[in-house]
Amino acid sequence: MVRVSSALFPMEVTLAIIKPDALEAGYKKEILHVLKKYKFVILNSGRIKLTRLRAEEFYDDHTKNAPYYEPMIQYMMRRPIFVMALARDNCVRAFRNLMGPKDATKARRTHPQSLRAMFGKDGRFNAIHGSDSAERARREIKFFFSDMILEPYPNKEIADSYFKEKVNPLLIKGLAALAKARPSSDPIATCKWLARWLHDHNPKLPKLSADVLPYRLLVPEDMGGPKPFYIPPMRFNFSPPQDAHRDPSGFPQFH
Repeated sequence: MVRVSSALFPMEVTLAIIKPDALEAGYKKEILHVLKKYKFVILNSGRIKLTRLRAEEFYDDHTKNAPYYEPMIQYMMRRPIFVMALARDNCVRAFRNLMGPKDATKARRTHPQSLRAMFGKDGRFNAIHGSDSAERARREIKFFFSDMILEPYPNKEIADSYFKEKVNPLLIKGLAALAKARPSSDPIATCKWLARWLHDHNPKLPKLSADVLPYRLLVPEDMGGPKPFYIPPMRFNFSPPQDAHRDPSGFPQFH
């Protein structure tokens, strides 16, 4: 499973497809080189062959009566395609700019450095598909990569509010406790102490209502037994039955 979360590094995602004509012509390596050059990160990718049903599902927003519809479906299902989930800042817009105009012939005149200008043939065989909006990009990525978790990143206002309400109060308490405790003159040991304090006082930390039960086991005779030894106390999320009591050894007894 791939998780895309940009809480710290604001990235956007988009779906890119190397279409059958460009893939068959052997342009994949060159296209990937261009993507790397323009700082696109490939989060997931795969070579697949669409069935008719899947092709129709992918283009479900197109009018089936349109004259281009049937040729488009036939074109996309006749040979394999290479799909990629891409990420970078302003990903959707940046990739659409990199693709260039839909007609590769026009692209060669107006945007000669675009992907369609370099690797496409004409308006139909234009080498590359890219999502046209952030919303559609997420839907298209889930269509091909259902195991990817796409989490929107918070904007500055949301992040500032979260730190103000959730992080800063706990951090201030931790620093106050650190000043009072003065655990060490070593900076690394001091940081470790503060990290442990913040962990132990994390309000999101799971709380287990449990008894600590020491258990005694016997070493088998062929290992030098019958000599008792103890497993360190373990925490369980249940309590012993009310009719149980512990003998002096600490092991529960039932009646």
